[in-house]
Amino acid sequence: MLHPMAATAPPTTLTFNSTHAVITGVRYQHLGTCRVCRKSSHTWSDNGELRVGLHIRNNGKTCRWYSELHPAPPVPHDACPHCGATGRWWYPMRNTSPLDSNPYYVSAMGDAYEREQEVYARLREVRPEACERADRADARGHKRFPAPKGA
Repeated sequence: MLHPMAATAPPTTLTFNSTHAVITGVRYQHLGTCRVCRKSSHTWSDNGELRVGLHIRNNGKTCRWYSELHPAPPVPHDACPHCGATGRWWYPMRNTSPLDSNPYYVSAMGDAYEREQEVYARLREVRPEACERADRADARGHKRFPAPKGA
């Protein structure tokens, strides 16, 4: 069953510029912990961004995919749903995975995934050779580049 917060996520907007895309209006789910009872609790934020695209360097010889989450700050509930603590009860749970560049457990909800796949499909039509290089770099385990400045 689909979570109600995912089902009611607002539609996103896709802005495409060359090999870069920005998906705006993304609802993000944040995982946090209560300072009192230490139980985990989710909260959500709207109007975040997801930047997706193809980073091309060295005259097209080096190509990497990128996907960066830019969530809006989370707004926790007024009280912990487990113990009822109020005030500054919620804090974000840190991600301990060394492979993930995002410091918190955050996931995009709604149609953001479909929009991201739309960006990849459009890039494969426009720049097939660069996409092939980026795919090969991913398959070989090369590090992905961050989004270019101004993208």
